Amino acid sequence: MKKLAFFLSMLLLMAALLLTGCGVDKNAETGLLNDSVNKVSSNIQETKLEDNSLETDNKNDSSDSDKSQVKPNEADMSETTDNSLSQKDASKIISAPTTTIETNPSSQTSAIQVPIPIIPETINKNTITIAINCATAVAKGLDKQEKFKNVVPANGIILPATEVEFKDGETVFDALKLVTSENKIHLQYEGSKGTPYIKGINNLYEFDSGPLSGWMYCVNTKYSSYGCNHTKLKNGDVIEWNYTCNMGKDLKQ
Repeated sequence: MKKLAFFLSMLLLMAALLLTGCGVDKNAETGLLNDSVNKVSSNIQETKLEDNSLETDNKNDSSDSDKSQVKPNEADMSETTDNSLSQKDASKIISAPTTTIETNPSSQTSAIQVPIPIIPETINKNTITIAINCATAVAKGLDKQEKFKNVVPANGIILPATEVEFKDGETVFDALKLVTSENKIHLQYEGSKGTPYIKGINNLYEFDSGPLSGWMYCVNTKYSSYGCNHTKLKNGDVIEWNYTCNMGKDLKQ
């Protein structure tokens, strides 16, 4: 029995030596075990990743489907907002006064500028027309006399019809002084205060064509018996100073 036990122990020892002596490395065995474990864990992780990817795809599909349902609503909402804004802006434009041209620099939106038509100011001007003639002196032949060569024009017109402005309250006498001064025509009168008397115009005097000759005036073809300083001007009046050789009888009245 002792021999048998010794033999069995030797066999066990030899088996142990064989196992250890054949170069079996515990680290290698551990590495193999670790590799197998890692492979298993990696397979498990890959399986989990695949499952997660499937879940993510499913979620994306569901989110895409949700988005496809939401987008038209958002587009509709944006269009509605734009339309409402455009309608508000349009209402502002329509309600804005067309005469508003001032803008508020501090405001974010600039005011609509609409040009206002410029209407020229119409100033009412008082004007009359005045003329000076000596046709009766020409009819008497004074224009052919040496004495009146430069005094009596051949056509009898000393001043053609001329429009002049006047102020309220001015008289026929004021208009005569103004027009002769502007056109450098000789004028002589006396009695400037009260009732001035016109003695000569353009160096053609009273009595130059006889004892009944002299100067007379008419307003709108009507001769007046009042002095020229008493007849006030009215807008549009036509005044004529005419030389007469026969106390006005040779003038058209």
